Amino acid sequence: MSLALRNSVPASRVEALLSKKAAVEAELLEEQRSFASSDYKITELKRKKLYLKEEIEGIRQAS
Repeated sequence: MSLALRNSVPASRVEALLSKKAAVEAELLEEQRSFASSDYKITELKRKKLYLKEEIEGIRQAS
């Protein structure tokens, strides 16, 4: 695999993860603003957001 191809794979993976993270952040904000919000749902969204953040950081450090 060429160096350019190896560098583009993590870049596209990071872009996909950033997109997912943005969607989770939006859902989290909506849930927090909701009168009938669930603490469980908010906790799960925060965990998901943290997981995505760690995945992104791991890929960036590896490349």
